Amino acid sequence: MLRLLFILTLTTLIWGCSNKLYLDYDGDSSVVDTDYLNSLSTDSSVNHSTDSFTDTLDTENKTFKPGTDSDTDTTVLDNSWTLMFYMNADNNLEPYMVSDLIEISNFTPPPWLEIVILFDRYPLGDVTMGNWTGTRLFNVEHDGSGLKRLKDSYFLNLSDFGDADELNLGDVKTLSNFISFSKNRFPANHYGLILSGHGEGWEKKGADEGTTIDPKYISLDETDGSSKIEIQSQLKYALQNKNIEVLGFDACLMGMIEVAWVFKDSVKYIIASQANEPAYGWDFQSWLSLWIDNIDDAEQSAKLLCTSQVESYKKYHDLLGYSPWPVTMAAYDLSKTEELGTAISNFAKRDFPGDYIGDAIMFEPEYPAYDLKNIATAAGDTDLTEAIDNFVISTFDTYETVKPGGISIYYTDPFNQPYTETDFCKQTDWCVNQ
Repeated sequence: MLRLLFILTLTTLIWGCSNKLYLDYDGDSSVVDTDYLNSLSTDSSVNHSTDSFTDTLDTENKTFKPGTDSDTDTTVLDNSWTLMFYMNADNNLEPYMVSDLIEISNFTPPPWLEIVILFDRYPLGDVTMGNWTGTRLFNVEHDGSGLKRLKDSYFLNLSDFGDADELNLGDVKTLSNFISFSKNRFPANHYGLILSGHGEGWEKKGADEGTTIDPKYISLDETDGSSKIEIQSQLKYALQNKNIEVLGFDACLMGMIEVAWVFKDSVKYIIASQANEPAYGWDFQSWLSLWIDNIDDAEQSAKLLCTSQVESYKKYHDLLGYSPWPVTMAAYDLSKTEELGTAISNFAKRDFPGDYIGDAIMFEPEYPAYDLKNIATAAGDTDLTEAIDNFVISTFDTYETVKPGGISIYYTDPFNQPYTETDFCKQTDWCVNQ
């Protein structure tokens, strides 16, 4: 359920929520696709009235350098970053996500940062930005002029003009191809991926006991039959061997140990919310500005990218002066995931978690995801509390009494079969007493 919708009228706050393998792998992320380079070497220039773009091929070093205007230095800088924004607005979040796109376009990246955006719109939604309805590919210009529309005939088969292109962003193959495009077109030393759109918990909200339960997903695409990307297998395999350091979930209820566990061997850091996320999402321009203004250590830039998002989310709500409901945001160091898993296993073997559920925040009615630190505190488990604090490197919330600790965990008695088949349940002892 990513991002809960809310519309503020003169007197009323109306809100609602809707549900926000085969892969085309490019192999190891350090390898540039030579077929792609060949396709560019034969037809690499674009010159339309709205776009002028030239790609360069360094044949001596076998490296594809970021396409830029021909009078710009195309050298891939040391400690360079490429941030990939996969923005699925092909649903009722479109007005809010168009606003997000405008936010990102108003940010001017430094020379060492490339921002690539795949954006899909909803045909019956927002009418701003020319009221186009399909799927478009963008790069944010370094001169402050905003978005540059790109074409790609190799990975995504997208043109840079017209409105005839429509991709299913609820298909994991589209995501995999977007990552491949971004890394070939804009190679860098560091990569980050931000997924924006509707999302759910590992289990679909409100599923009745004994009925078929949808696995956790993100990126609902309504034009293409409400397609969505499943977390436990599809997204897991799509991100393997991609060298993505930061994975951001601009979505509801993704701040769970069951989600983090999936990516512990493929991603270094995660940004996510335990609670439902309001439709306005992240403050992208403030976040990116805060990040680049404070970088003084290249080795810590990934961690700072995450903590800057949490800080900017806090500043946004401090300035706003309220939140439509208690909100959360947190950043996780996935190198500490195994340590946290061990502490959870020790706790579950020694104690009965159900005895402490009543003391923990439950972030969504009918969806049994509880704050793990609340459970640890109620149980007096200092080892588990310490492991949580090591794992959660930054957190923010607007809760007034009981405060969440940044990471949630799923609990029912008994656990249903889909849950017992998750990596987390199989690889820890969380489910051992049931």
